[in-house]
Amino acid sequence: MSGSPLIEFDYVSGGGLPDIPVLYLAVKVGEERIGGPALIDTGFDGGLYPNEVLYDFLSGLETAGEEVLLDISGSIPCRGVEVEAEVFHPELDVREPLGKVRAYLPEKKGFVAENVIIGREILNGFELNLNGRKVRINL
Repeated sequence: MSGSPLIEFDYVSGGGLPDIPVLYLAVKVGEERIGGPALIDTGFDGGLYPNEVLYDFLSGLETAGEEVLLDISGSIPCRGVEVEAEVFHPELDVREPLGKVRAYLPEKKGFVAENVIIGREILNGFELNLNGRKVRINL
């Protein structure tokens, strides 16, 4: 990936668990853009799984497909929506577009996550290095 930007992020505290790798992701709908940290979950097959804020922001978008996600508690019926996304660094003037990504909105809002989760559907599109202290990505 010669010439592609290297972006680094610090892990966040796991609060008694191992520290957690994050990157900063923004999504855009029309002229509105929101962004913040997204937990990197290499065990999640999908693209984005929302927290309550992202769920509300994306809930008016047209459905691009339906999917049933599985977690430890069982099945979570979701509708997929496509949205423009970018990786950004909150302290530097760095923004790298990812293009359209799929977010999975659970049919029942009660199934949203506490934090936004980014999975392999997006992560597999770039080089990712996790070393327990820093997240390094080459887009």
